[in-house]
Amino acid sequence: MQSHLYLWSCVPIILQSQSPRISFDHGTINIASASMLEIPDTRYDERSKTLRAFGMHYSSIVDYLTQSEILYTDLVQNYLPIPVLTSDIILRDYQQDSITRWKKASMRGCVILPTGSGKTAVGISAICEANTPTLVVVPTIDLLQQWVDFLHKHLRVKGYEDDSHTDKDANDQTDDSLVKIGRLGGGADDICAVTVATYDSAYLRAPEIGNRFGLLIFDEVHH
Repeated sequence: MQSHLYLWSCVPIILQSQSPRISFDHGTINIASASMLEIPDTRYDERSKTLRAFGMHYSSIVDYLTQSEILYTDLVQNYLPIPVLTSDIILRDYQQDSITRWKKASMRGCVILPTGSGKTAVGISAICEANTPTLVVVPTIDLLQQWVDFLHKHLRVKGYEDDSHTDKDANDQTDDSLVKIGRLGGGADDICAVTVATYDSAYLRAPEIGNRFGLLIFDEVHH
């Protein structure tokens, strides 16, 4: 049996420009001063007199403008602040190969490994490599808790990684090495720079938090 882990990074690219101007509006991408441009995946919005697209097309729009050498201003990203992260995980060869291939693919891709082969470890390594606010999306509350526990155990603020934390409480906010992990789902509503959410909760909150994270990790994405 195989399961899948999907890693997607919105590569931050901001070019100084007068037009067009890209912004985030309740889950959609709004492109002002671009009425004469033909941009894939966009439609003209008569109400706002701008081009508009679903938020999921943000990366492809940025890629298109960049490759077309069209100068633009990117106001979409409103990322949560995050410290420099590190982890005590030592990857196996095939796990490291997954990370290497993912980085070569502009930090986008699907990791397909057998059950029990350590996809969560790959995910945490990806978080450290991207070092950007991260939303981990899972299908069940049980998986949400498993991810939170694993992140608490292995993710640390760089500079404190040599401190002994084996007996520390993950909720002890006096430990500067700890990375606070947010939860979204199952009655929890706590958004942090690293947050684990259920699919349902992430969907419902997408209009509000869709531009707060630079890396998305979808666990069990084959469902």
